[in-house]
Amino acid sequence: MKLNNIQNKQEFFDLLFNELRTRLPKEQAEAVVEFADEFLKMMPLEEVRSRRLSDVYGAVVASWQFIQHLDPTEPKVTVFNPDLEVHGWSSTHTVIAILHPNMPFIMDSVRMALNRLELNVYSIQHSVLYLQRDDQGMLGQMLPRSGSPQRDLAEALIFVEISRHNDVDALTRIEDEISQVLSEVRVAVSDYDRMKELARSSVSQLKGPVKGIKAADLKEAREFLEWLSQDHFTFLGYDEYKVRKDGKALTFERVVKSRLGILRNESSEEERSLKLGDLPQRIRKRLERPEPILFAKSATRSRVHRPAYPDFIAVREFDKEGNIIGERRFLGLYTANVYREPLADIPLLRRKIQQVHDQSGFNNADYAGKELEQILSTYPRDELFQIDSAELLSNVMAILYIQERHKIRLFLREDVYGEFISAMVYVPREIYSTSLRQRITKILVAATNAVDEDFTTYFSESVLARTQLNLKVPVDGKRNLDVEDLESKIIAAAQSWTDGLNEALSEAYGEEQANSLAARFLGAFSASYQERFPPRRAAVDIEHLAQLSPERPISMSFYRSLEEAETSLHFKLFKLNSQVPLSDVLPLFENLGLRVLGEHPYQTHDREGGVTWIHDFSLESDDGSIIDIQAIREPFEALFHRVWSGDAENDGFNRLVVSGGMNWRQIAMFRAYARYMRQIRFSYSQAFISATIVGHADIARNLLALFEARFNPGQF
Repeated sequence: MKLNNIQNKQEFFDLLFNELRTRLPKEQAEAVVEFADEFLKMMPLEEVRSRRLSDVYGAVVASWQFIQHLDPTEPKVTVFNPDLEVHGWSSTHTVIAILHPNMPFIMDSVRMALNRLELNVYSIQHSVLYLQRDDQGMLGQMLPRSGSPQRDLAEALIFVEISRHNDVDALTRIEDEISQVLSEVRVAVSDYDRMKELARSSVSQLKGPVKGIKAADLKEAREFLEWLSQDHFTFLGYDEYKVRKDGKALTFERVVKSRLGILRNESSEEERSLKLGDLPQRIRKRLERPEPILFAKSATRSRVHRPAYPDFIAVREFDKEGNIIGERRFLGLYTANVYREPLADIPLLRRKIQQVHDQSGFNNADYAGKELEQILSTYPRDELFQIDSAELLSNVMAILYIQERHKIRLFLREDVYGEFISAMVYVPREIYSTSLRQRITKILVAATNAVDEDFTTYFSESVLARTQLNLKVPVDGKRNLDVEDLESKIIAAAQSWTDGLNEALSEAYGEEQANSLAARFLGAFSASYQERFPPRRAAVDIEHLAQLSPERPISMSFYRSLEEAETSLHFKLFKLNSQVPLSDVLPLFENLGLRVLGEHPYQTHDREGGVTWIHDFSLESDDGSIIDIQAIREPFEALFHRVWSGDAENDGFNRLVVSGGMNWRQIAMFRAYARYMRQIRFSYSQAFISATIVGHADIARNLLALFEARFNPGQF
């Protein structure tokens, strides 16, 4: 029975509960009804209508059986294809069932795993149940929410239906991936309080005094750590390093068993060391600066909570002489509050922002000062933590300059470890599109050799849209990106077809004539034409369009693409007001010794109301010979025009324009001789004569030279 006719959720529950009470023993039925009411509470009505009652019944009973036992040390994950004989119910989908002690990040992390596996999800049911169990993990009873049950009794039940997978190995891979993700969730959550406490205790490392570091900077760093611990950071991992000096080089050695959260590796405790001398010089110099706190990105995407590259916050420990002697690294994600909180309330950022305001020289009450404040308030928060004040000042002043000028600008910043490049691209909002963002990404990925990228796009009341790209790149000591060159490439990629046409017209005809042509022909070309031809080709076509008139209703043009063979060419025919019938054109091309491979018609409408058809013919010589466009262009066009207007005949002699490079008058001479030969009863047909002459073009040119020598007095 399908449920597509039910009117509301209550009607659905009435049908389901009746089915459960009918088919299950009385004592069990009431418990399952109570479970189903809780489990399916969030199921949307449109999803209910797409199901069969028997399928919902089977899923509910299977889920009830699934929660009967849970080993508290081994959360439950199973992936299977419901089979009527094996499971008592069937489904066209593969089912993922998860039972896990309730804790933060479970649902987010499972969804991320499903997306990573590129699974087609049909349904997700998620519920938090309060289940009382005995010492062996067997279910005793399900407690109602209303009684405020103990939080440690809460269990998350997730029931997912995905596209069917019959391969056993595929089912195993899905189960292993989800189990591994849940394992990372457990270690992150179980170590969370310990990591948070370590962040608080790190304040003592920064009490100073420290040579080379201002007391105000240490104080601001301490306040930042206190702020960070106040639910502004989701701690996912932690490790600790001691620093030793080998000559002039520093080596960071991980403290044994210091790893917590997702950095914890229970199967291996090998210690990792980092020698700054092995790093590129520019990266080494940044790491050796006496800064209390460093900000960077982790090189591994988070599999917990959000699918982003987590932030690394490194808290330095110094001796009194300002030498680095240790480092505590916290891995995690800023909470949503950080992105909404005023900058004035965030330690470290507030000082950086104030420095930018002071160095800008603007009065906060003036227009420029207010605009600067707006730019800073909408600047990416992750960037604000990592960028230094001098670079930030340079960037925001440039953004302030372009903000109302419809300019495109690119800003690049390499992170402290050289593993990420942050690219911010500002483009006029009216030209921003997904395809443009993809073209920009392609340009930057190619230039940086990035192996992965994230992007965020931001729109505001400004005329500019901003796309921020985080590019994961290999560490490269020789990297030297030319920002101006990349910016030029982005500008070219963002240039609209109309902009390109304006530029091409100016290059071809000068500013005055270009303005006149643009006023008439901008907007004349269809989308299909713009997809096929670049603006520079359109500028050439406009010259032909402008020449058309009732007295001269056709024009023509030859061209060949760089990639095409010399045996082929394109021929454009411009016809005023009406389309050219193919039946009128094909015989003409055939008698010119050309084969038509294809034809694309385009209609144009100029701003004066004129309508023109452009026919683009793909042609090829029928005998495979090379076509010299430059040599035949003028005689071909003249002959075509004469034949079209009826001043010359359309027969096989016209092949001489391609094979012999002759003009229409010279061809007419051979035609006249052939007809004279017919009058004196020469036995061969005119078609045979024309084929023979065309096939021996060298002899024909000699005959033409003889004729010219005898009958053209102008050559003497």
